[in-house]
Amino acid sequence: MVVDSDEVDLSASSKTVKPFPSPVADLANIKTHYLMDAASILATEGLDIKPDDFVLDMCAAPGGKSFTILQRLGAGGRLVANEMSNDRRTRLRKVLKEYVPLSVLESSVSITGFDGTRKESFTPNFYPKVLCDAPCSSERHVLHDEEELLQWSPSRTKNSAKRQKLLLSNALRAALDEGGRVVYATCSISKHENDLVVEKVIKKSPFNIRVATHDRAWPIGEPTTYGWIALPDTIGRWGPLFFCILEKNGRKDDTLGTASDEEFDMDDD
Repeated sequence: MVVDSDEVDLSASSKTVKPFPSPVADLANIKTHYLMDAASILATEGLDIKPDDFVLDMCAAPGGKSFTILQRLGAGGRLVANEMSNDRRTRLRKVLKEYVPLSVLESSVSITGFDGTRKESFTPNFYPKVLCDAPCSSERHVLHDEEELLQWSPSRTKNSAKRQKLLLSNALRAALDEGGRVVYATCSISKHENDLVVEKVIKKSPFNIRVATHDRAWPIGEPTTYGWIALPDTIGRWGPLFFCILEKNGRKDDTLGTASDEEFDMDDD
């Protein structure tokens, strides 16, 4: 695994130097390496994947994070790579086919097309590890694309946050009640799509949730209230990438008047 060469400027004369060559197909027709921003890898590191884990990648396209998950799974592990969009799911299939041996795809990967904002899309209390790499207002792309900058508006952030709360709520439903681990990630720099989404979902959740993001030190970035963020204004220019690690530890005591699973609905927030 290597990082995205487009994010690295090693030149003293303002020219962008690409230290990594473009991937090529090997003798088995599998591409040699996947170019990826180092900050994006942190989200999959947060899952703490074991060789035999069963992992749900809720919003898997274009496939880079699914690829890094597969690198950590062993022969007994499985990945469900879910992508609601037909076009993006087609791209996901293409990426996995180009970078993952067919034998691994057939034995360890399922590609699905469920709508992650619908609570009935995934079996509750089922997955030990869930990655919710939520679509966002894409400040990452705004930083590099003038057309994206022109399309950005405050309402874009508001609409994104509403969808993100639904996605994270359903990721928590899908994770094992006892010890399930969910990583929520975005490429946004807005607290409304990052910490505030996490805060609102935890507050309304019927589950006991422990924030585990700060249990260890991360090699790049800085802490936020609930998560960790890597920003491109620091050495390496990685990001932006926000992630937060949540662990489920059973359900809240119903006698305390906490929300039931049926009431765990973020539509009205």
